[in-house]
Amino acid sequence: MERISFWLGLEPGRKLLLPLGLLWCYHEHMNKSSRVNMKTPKKRAAATGDLVGVRVQPDMAKQLDDWRRKQEDLPGRPEAIRRLVELGLKVKK
Repeated sequence: MERISFWLGLEPGRKLLLPLGLLWCYHEHMNKSSRVNMKTPKKRAAATGDLVGVRVQPDMAKQLDDWRRKQEDLPGRPEAIRRLVELGLKVKK
């Protein structure tokens, strides 16, 4: 076993030096694999505005999701909230 560890350069106190080609191969492979595994980011709305955070209770979240499912394009929760606010603001008192 001592002969093998000496031949591999694994004896105590010795640094293991890798060929430069191996490092290039590692970085080349890791760059490709990390790009493949990345999800495409969701696109933001074209118009920007003020960010408003809202905490929704479970019963209201269920009502919101039920309303969303009735829409043709199944908007996400933020878009559904924007649409409902627009509808609410258009209602005359």
